Amino acid sequence: MALKLLVVFISMVSLLSTTVQKLPSFGKNILVLDSQNQIIRQPQLSSDGNWLFSNVDNINFQQDGKVILLTFVASHQAIWKLQIPSTIAAPMLINSSDFTWGNDFQIGGRFAPDSRYLAVKTDTKLQLRTPPDFAIESKISAVYSDQFGNENSVTWSADSHLLTTLVDKGVLVWDITQNKEYQYSPPYEQFTIDSIKDGWLLKQVNNWEGQKTISTSFTICDLHLERCNTYEQNTNASWWIIVSPDAQNILSVYQESVGNAASIRNHVTVWQAEKGLYKVTGVYSFNPQTDAKFCPQYFSPDSQFIYSQCGREASIWSFNPLIKASQTFSGLKGIWLPNSEYFVVFNDTPSITLSLFKIGTDIPIDVLEFQNMAGFEKIKDWLYEDTLFEHMTISNTSQKLLLNLGRRVLIIPIEYK
Repeated sequence: MALKLLVVFISMVSLLSTTVQKLPSFGKNILVLDSQNQIIRQPQLSSDGNWLFSNVDNINFQQDGKVILLTFVASHQAIWKLQIPSTIAAPMLINSSDFTWGNDFQIGGRFAPDSRYLAVKTDTKLQLRTPPDFAIESKISAVYSDQFGNENSVTWSADSHLLTTLVDKGVLVWDITQNKEYQYSPPYEQFTIDSIKDGWLLKQVNNWEGQKTISTSFTICDLHLERCNTYEQNTNASWWIIVSPDAQNILSVYQESVGNAASIRNHVTVWQAEKGLYKVTGVYSFNPQTDAKFCPQYFSPDSQFIYSQCGREASIWSFNPLIKASQTFSGLKGIWLPNSEYFVVFNDTPSITLSLFKIGTDIPIDVLEFQNMAGFEKIKDWLYEDTLFEHMTISNTSQKLLLNLGRRVLIIPIEYK
């Protein structure tokens, strides 16, 4: 009997030890990637956390009185090998290795989710390159498309088997496991591509004619572009959409000026997947005078919560039902950790900080106040305003957070204790 009780007790202790959740915090061993007074754009962190690929703009800075004149000179690609030692006394600077591959003009690149390949888009080809020397393993013809809004020039499927890009006739998908190509031309000319669960999201980019915004659409395609369905929203105002990670729900947002246009009313349409198609299941309007501000930006990894960012006012909302789940706090940009309970908020005023929150708590559980940290006293000099909204990402496997400041990129480890 005593032996049975001991076995039961040990089993309970083992169960408790496996269910106790480790709390995240910011690691102190921070890498600083030096752009050598150039501007880093669209940095891509490999999911294993070992490499960073980026476009780098060579820009001349000249001061004329109180005005700083910026002159674009050239653009190239750079790769950083990231190695975080066990301890760093001060921010560790890492310089890049510049890459110029052949005579083709390089547009951009992206690491595969499994970090096995770096896909590089040039004006004539789509290339697969392998670390650590990034030699070409395979390539196909992919004539460059100068579509407006082509920031994500290369996009991978979640399983790292398919690669998509914009070409002169629409969308090209390359199945690298079978070396097959698929193409599709959407019913609009200017768009971007994002990877979603089991497919692709094509978002029409707003065209401006004076102050008028032309109607915008989005298209959902399967992985091989064999089935594509386009959805339209009747609006004459700027709007955006977000898709839940499980691809079961889409939120489309359009904005309406209220009164003297000083206030903006957001109208949110909820689309739900049903038998392979998306149908409208709800429409919500948020009056800036009476309602909580809701500007959905990102679903949480479990698709249950939404990070909202209206200017510098951030908040967390539950999705079903759609209600506010936190107080409003100050922030410029936010990102979810792979564990959906936690999120990180970047702020640049009154000082540059990263704050780590848990859903349901309004006080951060960890904060990095950079200007009070050794080696970061001049961090404001690293800021380049045009890049602040560009990238803050986190690698799912290595738990490293990337923060692009423009003239420097910070790689910050996330530790669990």
